[in-house]
Amino acid sequence: MALQHQDPFVSPDADAAGFPAPQRPRLRGLAPVSGLPGNTPVLTRRGFLPAQDIEVGQSLITRDSGLQTVASVEHVTVRTRMVRFARTVLSDPGFYDTLRLPAHQLVNLRDWRATALHGKPEAQAPSASLIDEAYITDDGIEELRLTRLIFPSAATLYVGGMEVLSAHEFDDQLRPVF
Repeated sequence: MALQHQDPFVSPDADAAGFPAPQRPRLRGLAPVSGLPGNTPVLTRRGFLPAQDIEVGQSLITRDSGLQTVASVEHVTVRTRMVRFARTVLSDPGFYDTLRLPAHQLVNLRDWRATALHGKPEAQAPSASLIDEAYITDDGIEELRLTRLIFPSAATLYVGGMEVLSAHEFDDQLRPVF
């Protein structure tokens, strides 16, 4: 069973004392969030499954540690900017049409982009930093439900033809915190 997470960017139903909160807009801004749209395919022990169907205790295949067991699953509804990766960018383009990720979601780079952008053969970068307006595009701001897959330590997941880091938080300067 998946956990329901109260996102800090969504107004709570009650204040700290338990009294009903005054009516206010539900969304207070864009969320610097990591996570996967529900239908995003994630590689598990039994093949690819939509992120929304993954549960605590399932084994996922990770790049860094082989099989890892999901420690927690959070489903959050947020307002965030999305980035679209065209089929030609994905490492296995025969399987998927496109892949969409939140702008702050970290992806693992192991191609010319890592060398060109970070000066090393492998690097991690927010998906928005890869926008080239040809194959990787800004897909706009929207409210959507994301699935956050959490492990005991950071893991690199195989997601729809890309390597994507597991759910992570951000510090005050929007740097990833694991």
